[in-house]
Amino acid sequence: MTAHKEPTRVAVYVFLIDVPGIPQDRQNKVAQLFYDRIFNRPLSPTLNPVIYDFPHALPGFHSDTVTKIWFLVDLYVTSQLDAIDLLNITEEPFKSSC
Repeated sequence: MTAHKEPTRVAVYVFLIDVPGIPQDRQNKVAQLFYDRIFNRPLSPTLNPVIYDFPHALPGFHSDTVTKIWFLVDLYVTSQLDAIDLLNITEEPFKSSC
């Protein structure tokens, strides 16, 4: 994981049935678990005071089938990212294991 706090997009690959809680909240739960285990800190989904984290819900995240899916979480965001910023953002994939 990046040592500095620059905007980073993390892709987390999980089995949907391994994500606890209600299906409509899975993106937040994946992000919370990721932060707890990797950063030892809570998810910061609001400006706090100048950085925040943003979990993305991709199509299929609410499915009840036994499937794997990618969740995206943007870390250390300081403002809305435009298309050029997104092309240059650091990306890091993670595969969950339970």
